[in-house]
Amino acid sequence: MGGWKLSFFFTDVLLLVVFIGLSRTIFKLSGFGFIVELLALFAFLGIAFLSLIPAYEDANSGWGFLSLVFFFVLVDLFLIWLRTNLFTKTQLLTAFAASLGLFIAIVKLKPKRHESTEGEDKPVSPSVKTEFYPGKYVASSTGTVFHKATCEWAKKIQKKKQVWFGTEEEAKKSYKPHSCLN
Repeated sequence: MGGWKLSFFFTDVLLLVVFIGLSRTIFKLSGFGFIVELLALFAFLGIAFLSLIPAYEDANSGWGFLSLVFFFVLVDLFLIWLRTNLFTKTQLLTAFAASLGLFIAIVKLKPKRHESTEGEDKPVSPSVKTEFYPGKYVASSTGTVFHKATCEWAKKIQKKKQVWFGTEEEAKKSYKPHSCLN
């Protein structure tokens, strides 16, 4: 079993412990507090169930929502304790499981990859080929000039309008050379 599948399975077990413990805690309440907490429990269940699908695919959205569920369960347990001044072993176990689940869900979040901006120069690694496929020169099918494939203007040509040439002589038959070729 892969590392992320093991953590997903462990998170499922923690969710089960958290919801059983939260249910046992809620059923000790009465009146309006019981109704509000029962509605909150159903909301937590729904969000957790919907987040398990992307979390199984190891997507950030699933782990993010699971971390929110565990966090709000901890907040809810704290609010119940403030209102009732009651703290049992069940609540302690539920808080521990929710804390552990929150930790796992946060650890499973991957940092966002920042896309480089257009003006940024990227370092060229030695494995980069200097030849361009399908050619060294490119023109637009609607234009009148051709460019080196590395020219900034060449990069602006839409893929569907690109006309490629292997040699400068071949390109000169139909197009004029751009200033990047001087």
